[in-house]
Amino acid sequence: MSYSRIIPMAEHFVNEICEFQRPHRNGAISAQTNHVSDSEDLAVFEQANLFEPTRERPALLELESEFRALPKVDLHAHLSGCLRISTVRELLAYEGEKLSSNAASNLRNALSFGVPARSYAASFSPWRILNKITADPRIIGRLVLEVAEDFSKDGVVYSELRMSARLPILNGELNKYLKEVERAIIEARRLYNIDLRVILGLTRHIFRQLPPEAKSTSIDRMLEAAERYRGTTVVGFDLWGDETRCPPRLFASAFQQFHEAGFPITIHAGESGSCCFIREAIEMLHAQRIGHATLAVEDSEILALIKERGILVEACITSNWITGVVGEIENHPIKQILASGISVAVCSDDTLVYRTTLSQEFAKAIWFGLLQPEDIPKIFRNSAEGAFGSHLFGDRVAKGIQAASDDDFIERVRKIAEQAHIT
Repeated sequence: MSYSRIIPMAEHFVNEICEFQRPHRNGAISAQTNHVSDSEDLAVFEQANLFEPTRERPALLELESEFRALPKVDLHAHLSGCLRISTVRELLAYEGEKLSSNAASNLRNALSFGVPARSYAASFSPWRILNKITADPRIIGRLVLEVAEDFSKDGVVYSELRMSARLPILNGELNKYLKEVERAIIEARRLYNIDLRVILGLTRHIFRQLPPEAKSTSIDRMLEAAERYRGTTVVGFDLWGDETRCPPRLFASAFQQFHEAGFPITIHAGESGSCCFIREAIEMLHAQRIGHATLAVEDSEILALIKERGILVEACITSNWITGVVGEIENHPIKQILASGISVAVCSDDTLVYRTTLSQEFAKAIWFGLLQPEDIPKIFRNSAEGAFGSHLFGDRVAKGIQAASDDDFIERVRKIAEQAHIT
C-alpha cells in the first residue's frame, strides 16, 4: 500500500471528522446537530480530558504514579487506537506528501477525544484513518514496538492487542503481516521487557457486507494464519463494532469455527443496544470474556449468567464515558458488576483515542469511588487469570499482584483518596 494514496483521503477525513465529532456544550450524547458558535464549540472541543491528571489535580497524579509503578496486565487494547500521534502524522506525510496546515493542526482532535463524542457513531470516526495506517506489513512492526515501549513506560508487562485482519486479508498479506508482528513481539520482549500477544478480530458491519464466499474465504485465511502463529503471536479472536446493527448471533457460524479450532474467544457485547447481546455472545459465540458489558446491570439474569460461566468482564472506564454509553463517569457500572461477584479487569481500550493509560484508568476508578483500594489486588488477579496467554507471565505479574496486595500500598492509595475528598 502506498501512503500517497491515503493522504488525499486523510486530508478530507481530518476536516470531516473534526466537524462530525464535535461534542455538545453540556457533554450530552445526541445524534442531533448542536447549534452553538464555532468559537464556543471549539473551546469545548479542544480542552484536555476533564479527568486527565494535571497539576491542578495532584491527587489524581499521585494515584497515577502509584499505579504506574506496579507491573500490570492490559487485556483489552486495540493497536490502531494506541498509536503515537507523531507517528500517525509522519506516516500520513509519507512519500513527500504533506497535510495542509489546517488538517495538521486538527489531527489530534480528529483522532482523539477530550470530552464525550457527539454520538456513539461519532466516537468511531478516528478509525477511518487509523485502520488504514495499521494495515501495511511494512510498518506494522514499528507500530507494535512503539506501543510496546509506551505500555512498558506505564508499567504494563503483558497485553493482548486487538488487531483487524480485514485489510491484510484483502491484500493477500495476512501471513506476512503476522510474521512482522511476531518479530516485533520478540524485539519488544528484549528491549522493553513486555510480552505482547494478538487477538484477531472481525468488524461487524464490514464482515456482514461480504458475499458468502468472501466470508468463508476470510475465515479460512484467518484460521490458517492464526494456526501458523498460534501462541507465539495469536492467542484468540474477537468481534467488535456496532452491535445494534449487527448483533452477535449473526456471527455464530464464524465463531463456531474459531471455537472448534481451539482458540479462546472474547466478544465486545453489551456496550450499547441491549444487554441480551451479552447472552448471545456467551451462548452462541462461546465467549470466555466480554468486552465492556456496561448493560449487564440492567438484567439480573445476565449478571447471574456471567457469574455462573466464570466470564471475565473487560471494563474500559474512559472509553465508555467518551462513547456515551455511560452518561456520568462516576456512574460507571464496574462497581455493580464487581459487587455481583463477577470477575472484572480494568483495561485501557485505546490510549490515543481516549487520551488515557492503564495507570490512569486505575487512578480514575479510585478517584470516582468506582473501586476501593482493597479491590485492586483482586482486579490484578482477575486480569492475570483471564489472560489467554497467561503461560507467558513468569514472575512479573505475580510481583504486581503482590505489590497491589501490600498493606502499605493500599494505605497510601486510601490516604491520597481521602485527602482529595473522593471516598
